[in-house]
Amino acid sequence: VPDQVNSERNASTLPSQGLFFLNSQLAADTATAVANRVINDRLLADDDSRIQRAYLLLLNRRPAADELARDRTLFANDSLGGERQAWSALCLSLMMSSEFLYRF
Repeated sequence: VPDQVNSERNASTLPSQGLFFLNSQLAADTATAVANRVINDRLLADDDSRIQRAYLLLLNRRPAADELARDRTLFANDSLGGERQAWSALCLSLMMSSEFLYRF
């Protein structure tokens, strides 16, 4: 009903919004900065702890077991051109998630 006030917004992302964010230099720079923060944290000894930190920084939660297993595959091969690119790709993918876009 158009005359009612509703404080809740329906979650919807248009393809053009997703493409804008994917191609945004600001988003790429932010993902790289988060990736560098995770990589350079000397308290994080392995990829699992780094993945968990990326989730905590960007989504304010730990990854589920299936997310952790999926994200490990990014670092199992070198198809993204190196460790820093893989971490930047992971951070950008988390930033492009609906959970990130509508939570913050």
